Amino acid sequence: MNILDAKKKIGIIKEKLQEMKGLTRIDPEAFKDNEFGQPYMDPGAHMEMECPEEDSKLKVCWKTIQENVPPGFSIDGNLIRHLNFDEAHDWYDISDRDVPRELVKVDEYITKLNLVAYLNSLHPEVSRVSSTVLDGDFDSALKTVYASLESKIRNYLKLSPTESTVPAIAKAFKDGKMAYPVEEYNESIRNFLQGVIGFYRSNLVHNTLPPDRNNLESCLSLFTLAHESFLLLDECTTTL
Repeated sequence: MNILDAKKKIGIIKEKLQEMKGLTRIDPEAFKDNEFGQPYMDPGAHMEMECPEEDSKLKVCWKTIQENVPPGFSIDGNLIRHLNFDEAHDWYDISDRDVPRELVKVDEYITKLNLVAYLNSLHPEVSRVSSTVLDGDFDSALKTVYASLESKIRNYLKLSPTESTVPAIAKAFKDGKMAYPVEEYNESIRNFLQGVIGFYRSNLVHNTLPPDRNNLESCLSLFTLAHESFLLLDECTTTL
């Protein structure tokens, strides 16, 4: 995905949300009775009639937001519903509840974009899941990356379906079928690749991420491990 484009779009959305908050601001006192027992403003008053200029600007803001929603970001249904009804009490909800909630989501999305930008700098086999990560499906992204890593090793070693990957890596290094350009590192790299694949087979394949690891900040270490594994594997296979 294009991180710069996503940052530009979310910046526009943040600006328009802030503008919407100002346009829809209604003092709650406006709904209270005055000394004659009449409300200052009917909560059900349609704002296209009450505040036509502000209402027109609000619709332009909303159209701009719809045109700039970046991948992995969605607008809450409450905001959409209140914009569609467009009554006085809806404006109060938009300015005091909906927009503040969306602005928090925007800031969280910007943080996620910065982390995904790092992900995009990793090995192509890892960075290709950046859109999945941005959608929040970390479990699927990790399974995809590590399955690709194991598949690459198995294809290189021409393993049959019944052969286990971890011992096959050890045998490949022992037989010289895999080797690192610097011979003295062979043992540590063999152990590293075995450990990464072993962890994947034991922990990721059959289990979902625990809640405390189900966020991008916690998952980055696993993506980085996969990145290093792909780099080492590329060097080992290129050597031969």
